[in-house]
Amino acid sequence: MQHGPEGSGPPLHAHDWDESFYVIDGSVEITYDGITSVATKGSFVHVPAGTVHSFRCGPGGVEMLSITSHTSQAANLFTTIDREVTAMPPDVSKLVEIGIRYGARLGA
Repeated sequence: MQHGPEGSGPPLHAHDWDESFYVIDGSVEITYDGITSVATKGSFVHVPAGTVHSFRCGPGGVEMLSITSHTSQAANLFTTIDREVTAMPPDVSKLVEIGIRYGARLGA
């Protein structure tokens, strides 16, 4: 389960695992393959491994289920973020360092 306050979300990045999002409540603006769209409650979005993507949580924030392949690498990334990044807004430099540690690549 992933919760994000309005306006939060990662910058453009890619990683070696597929990532899918199911929006439970709220909305999220997702960008991948150069296209930006808004996913609302009940939407399912799949981002294949290696695809450069980002998202921004919509008005009032979002609650969504994140589903990944290569679960150990992705699970370690998200577990570390939960443990080491506790303030909102988050410390972006810390998020970048954790992402790199677990194979995320920033930028387009």
